[in-house]
Parts: sequence; C-alpha cells; structure tokens
Amino acid sequence: MRFLPKSFSSLSQVLWETRKATAALGKLESPTDELSHKAYEAALHKIGVDWSENLFKILGLEMNVSGAQVSKEPTLFVANHVGYVDIPLMVHATSGAFVAKKEVKSFPFFGAGAEKYGTVFVDRASPEARRKVASLIGEFIKTRKKNVILFPEGTSSPWGVEWKRGAFAIAKQANIPVQPLRIAYSPQEKVAYWGDHFLPVHLLGLLKHGSFKADVEIFEPQMISDVEKDTALIQEKIQNSLKEKLSSWGEWRAP
Repeated sequence: MRFLPKSFSSLSQVLWETRKATAALGKLESPTDELSHKAYEAALHKIGVDWSENLFKILGLEMNVSGAQVSKEPTLFVANHVGYVDIPLMVHATSGAFVAKKEVKSFPFFGAGAEKYGTVFVDRASPEARRKVASLIGEFIKTRKKNVILFPEGTSSPWGVEWKRGAFAIAKQANIPVQPLRIAYSPQEKVAYWGDHFLPVHLLGLLKHGSFKADVEIFEPQMISDVEKDTALIQEKIQNSLKEKLSSWGEWRAP
C-alpha cells in the first residue's frame, strides 16, 4: 500500500497546477484590437503549454510528435479521442478553443479552467444548441482567426468509434481547412477513459502506474469537398495509423 500516499500527493499536484493555470487565465485582459488579440492568444497558449508540461511531469508522460507541421492558418483540428489526457496533449501540440459537452463546464477544478481557456460548450441533447455551436465554430475560425479543436467521435474509446460528420459539414460550409491528428498511448487501455470509469479513481490509477508514452501523428490539412466521403477517408487514415502504432507496441485490440 506504499503507493497510496504518493498517488494522492500527485493528485494534489495535478489539482494545484490546474488551479494555478485557471488563476493565470483569469488575469488575462480581454483583447481590444488586433495587436492585443495576438498578444492575448500567445499568452493563452503559453499558460496552456506550461500547464500541460507540468501535468506531463506529474503523470510521467513521455510525448512524441511526428508528421506534418501544425497549420499556421486558422484551422479546425480533429483527432481520435482516447480520454482526458488528450486535452493537455492537444493543448501542447496545437492551439485553439476546444468543443466539449456542456457537462465538462461543471467538472470540479477542470471546468473553470476549460471555460477560461475559451472552450465552446454544447448541449448534445438540443438540436438548436448544436446549430448555434456550428455557427460559433465558423465565427471563431473565419472572423476571430482562432483555431478550434474537436473530437469527432463525440466520446472516448481506446480503439475508436465511428466519427460524426458535423465538424466536417461545418468546415465545408465555412470553407475552412481540417487538420487531422492521431493520438496513441502505451499502455492504451490504462489511459483510455471510457465505459463506467469514475474520473478520480481513474486518475489515481494513472498516477499509481507511474509512467506512460503518448504518440501524436499530425497529418496535412485538407479542405472538405464531400462531407460523407471525406469524413470516412480521414477516419480510416487515423484508424489505420492508430492500429499501426499500437501494433508496434503489441497493444492493438480489434474494436
């Protein structure tokens, strides 16, 4: 039972770093012109990256990024969704506002930080709310010149589930590029947050484990011409990359 004090101590560190980052975000002044907007976005990203790196140290996460360069144009980033560790991973690998289910807003510690980071919350049960979010995503990217980060699966899974087409329809309608990323971990099943997992218990389990690897592959940005076809092709590309990486670690399991 010697691991328990260390696990709980590490959990306290995670919460402290999250509260510290949330406080720093709260001190940022809203931009009033293009120059202050650029400075605001740079400061926002730095706080996010610092938070991510501190969490990586606590979790014992070794991160590797390969593939294409992250787009310098306002972009919709899409990735497979394994669990909550994807969030600091995507913050570090990219930059932009997340799209998340409204329940995340009420998460202790993490919800306040997500809101201050600019997360777009959506009520999945409300078609009207989803339409408003679709319009807001287009506004973020086209008008505010701000990237948006979205997980098209709409849920987390270690092996992947069918992607929803809504994000790609938005990208086509707004004429904005989509840049896909593939996320994989070792051990994948240990990191995956799905099914009937309970966040505090799951996080303590990760902290008990001590160390793990994260691998991100970035693909080239592309425009969407056929929503249904392009959604399927991008998911297939991500799924094949996920299978290849997990197989190289001896961890692939057929969904």
